[in-house]
Amino acid sequence: MSTKKIGKFKQRLIEEYQKLVRQINRNRISEEEVLSERVIEEGDLATQSFSSELLNSLKEGDIQRLRAIEQALHRIDSGTYGDCNECGEPIHEKRLLAVPWATVCIECQENAEGQTSSRHGQLKTVGVLLDEEEEEE
Repeated sequence: MSTKKIGKFKQRLIEEYQKLVRQINRNRISEEEVLSERVIEEGDLATQSFSSELLNSLKEGDIQRLRAIEQALHRIDSGTYGDCNECGEPIHEKRLLAVPWATVCIECQENAEGQTSSRHGQLKTVGVLLDEEEEEE
């Protein structure tokens, strides 16, 4: 990938990083407001609890993405940005445009998702097909 394209990805990652920091700070302020509200009724308590849980989950997701962006910026600095962490092949530029902090190519991502699905019993037929293919050999 050209230095110019990497520079554009770096700028986009920095902008996304700054946006997330602002969002995390807003969420912290909102969480403090939710926690400081005076609870009068049980319904209010349920609403406050739900709001607090929602803000916590949003914050966790933002922090995970923030870490992923930090790692992507580190890969840019080390010269490994755009290379798949699994197979070492270049990550397609369209994928990086969609998810600039991506660490794996589409093929490796699909393989990882397939393994996760099979652990949950969603791909049991694949095992059957593989067993049948092995018998034919």
